[in-house]
Amino acid sequence: RFGAVCGLPLVWLPWWAALKHVSANPGGPNDRDADHKGPRGILLAPGARGKLESPRRYVSLLRKDPIIYLSPAETERMQRMARERLPRFLALQGRFAKSKDWEFGVKLGVPIDSDAGAESREHLWFDVHDATAETVDATLANRPYAVASMSQGQRGTFDLRLLTDWVILSPRGKYTPETVLQLERGLANDVPARSFLH
Repeated sequence: RFGAVCGLPLVWLPWWAALKHVSANPGGPNDRDADHKGPRGILLAPGARGKLESPRRYVSLLRKDPIIYLSPAETERMQRMARERLPRFLALQGRFAKSKDWEFGVKLGVPIDSDAGAESREHLWFDVHDATAETVDATLANRPYAVASMSQGQRGTFDLRLLTDWVILSPRGKYTPETVLQLERGLANDVPARSFLH
């Protein structure tokens, strides 16, 4: 499969096919936990004379402009899923917010200062302190490029109608709207059997 991120051509191959093009030791089945046993692939970059190489070749270009652009269709898909599964995020945030081992983040589409084309929002990550179904108390985690009124480290209350994605970092790993069901199943399996007797 071929694609491009920020206009940079990439090739996705199933991991077993990609190993022919790289010198790496990916480990074996015993190195993968339950969340990483499914189909996996490797991204490669087209190189000279049709050879495939590491996407590391793009590092110097990405250092100059580290923003990764997603298509409007992908942004809309992510936004729909994030909003649909927001109650799960809120339940876990309410349950584990005080634990130092858990972190919760939301991505909000903040209107930019001037319309720069079809996309008039900059998608920024925020560290969540508290949240309701309507708003989030959070601190801006990254530097905005097109919203002069905001700065990295700024804390405030924001409208969750701007929500485009969210993430949970837990002792079990990183979870998104697409994988939160795995986290919930894992937590349910951790409940001691005796708790069901009462």
